[in-house]
Amino acid sequence: MQGSFIAEYNTPMNLTQEMIEENSRAMQIPTHIYVKVATLAFMECLRDMDVLEKAVVDLDVKTIQFISHRMKGTLGNVRLDTYAGLAAQVNDAVKKGESIDNIRELFVQFKVAFETMKGK
Repeated sequence: MQGSFIAEYNTPMNLTQEMIEENSRAMQIPTHIYVKVATLAFMECLRDMDVLEKAVVDLDVKTIQFISHRMKGTLGNVRLDTYAGLAAQVNDAVKKGESIDNIRELFVQFKVAFETMKGK
């Protein structure tokens, strides 16, 4: 059941009740606190995604590395590990000096996945 549980908290994310309960339990905080913290992290990442996308278009590898690293940490801190892992792939590709085409492809995968987290 996606969306309806979170709708009670008026958050823009599309997470399952199971994910919320599991993550709040792992972080040892009440579910309503987890939802608030995760929502703040998500909103920060929404802003960062715009900056990251511009950096990819502009071929600004320093900004790509910085923003993808920050997003990896932000998403990881709230246990959104799938998304944190995708941000890490972008970050690692830049650190390894991979081609901009590969970095773009990883960014697109990350953005598409991240978009699925948006609620309705």
